[in-house]
Amino acid sequence: MLTAFLLIGTSGSQASSAEPAAKETQSDQDRLQGVWIIVTLTEKQEDRLLISGDRMYWYVGKKTPTGTFTIDATKTPKHIDLTNREEKGRTVTHRGIYQFGEGGWLLLNLVDVNSPRPTDFKGDKSKEGESKLMFACARPEEASRKSRQARTRLP
Repeated sequence: MLTAFLLIGTSGSQASSAEPAAKETQSDQDRLQGVWIIVTLTEKQEDRLLISGDRMYWYVGKKTPTGTFTIDATKTPKHIDLTNREEKGRTVTHRGIYQFGEGGWLLLNLVDVNSPRPTDFKGDKSKEGESKLMFACARPEEASRKSRQARTRLP
């Protein structure tokens, strides 16, 4: 079973979209920092994600799963690995890919622990029994507008 938890965002001091040159000089690690609102998800949830350093916190109802993440921005598509400790105490790592979209989107595609890393952002299940989660995230100040746009713009 895929336990998705993503915490990705930036602090209020992050450059705005009116300053694209400043964003381009930031590392992906820096761009991921802060709070993101999940505006679309291939499973029925709308939660908040927070990333601080290499730690992630996924606010899901009354639960707050935590873990760590690593990225490899040199890969195409860019790789992200999320590691957390499940309720039974075992440590699991979910492989995925991420992409910063135009207009401030963050797209994430994660697969179940034993599945191969996804290669694209299609939300369909590619193999029987494989669990994929696709997230479209936006900053809190953009979330309501992005939620309306998500129905027509995302793959």
